[in-house]
Amino acid sequence: MCWLEDEFNDMKPVIDFHSEVTKELEYFITHPSSWGDATTPSMQKKSIDRVKQEFSKQLLAFARLVILTNYHDDWNKAIELSGYGSTVFRKNKIHNIVKEILPDHKKHEAVTMKDSIKNLLIGSVEVSKAYKSPRKAHIK
Repeated sequence: MCWLEDEFNDMKPVIDFHSEVTKELEYFITHPSSWGDATTPSMQKKSIDRVKQEFSKQLLAFARLVILTNYHDDWNKAIELSGYGSTVFRKNKIHNIVKEILPDHKKHEAVTMKDSIKNLLIGSVEVSKAYKSPRKAHIK
């Protein structure tokens, strides 16, 4: 993580974060509250797929920023530990980083993170709305 890589051995905080958030929001994303009358099931599926793809892309960038960039110094400090007992200290340091990244749901930081993720989803919907599928040429 201190080299800004998404994973190391079996430690995959970026992917784990991304997977958990997308799993939690899957139903919400795939079951929007309303569709226009002219929207066919095929159009609905394409729209949902575009939103999911855009949200996934934005969420990965967000996860990398939060987990790797914002905590870069902390990851470095954890890796620099050496000597007798350093494995335990490193484990505790990493555990504390993860606790800060994923704050308790009662804390203000958790509300801020939820709002950031909500804004990512709103942005994904807006980007997907702006997407224009290529129209077939009219043949006479």
